[in-house]
Amino acid sequence: MKLVHHISGAVLSGGKSSRMGSNKAFLDFQGKPLVLHVLHALQAVFETTFIVAPFSEPMHAFGVPVIPDVFPNRGPLGGMHAALIATQTDFVFFAPCDAPLIRPIHISMIADAAGNGPAVASFRNVVQPLLCVLPKHCLPLLEKTLMSEDFSVRHFLEAVGAIQIDIPEDGATNTRFPLININTPAEYEKMRWMGAQPIYA
Repeated sequence: MKLVHHISGAVLSGGKSSRMGSNKAFLDFQGKPLVLHVLHALQAVFETTFIVAPFSEPMHAFGVPVIPDVFPNRGPLGGMHAALIATQTDFVFFAPCDAPLIRPIHISMIADAAGNGPAVASFRNVVQPLLCVLPKHCLPLLEKTLMSEDFSVRHFLEAVGAIQIDIPEDGATNTRFPLININTPAEYEKMRWMGAQPIYA
């Protein structure tokens, strides 16, 4: 598959993982950290990829740039801002570090459907705000939003008019729960029990 040049792929991995009790980016899933599953999926689609995370975290071992927040403690929206500042491409595709079942086919589906504007993925009509595409020209509004102390990604996506792209649960994707993510130890154990194939297979 020819790699996409005009969109960068960014893994959002700056969360505090407070409900998990440890950094979920490094939790093992089928022999690899969660964050590496997501990174591999992005690398199968985009020529340029990076991780958004504090420099204090040992992400550099994965061989891609690690981008810190410009505005710390602003949640995922701050990470999106940092990525849009750093990228040389016109768009950034964002994926959370705790969604290891997302496959390249899902990523391509979302990126293609986004066209030239912002877009957000959904599953069973439930929006997944951290799985989205943003154009670089959103930066001024994003900075204004961060300065206003509204750190809701969902609110920002609504403000920029992101279109919703629903991911199917069967057919070509062959995955019942492609956008599942992990926030608690119970959810982590459930995912391990499911035993799904790695997203880059």
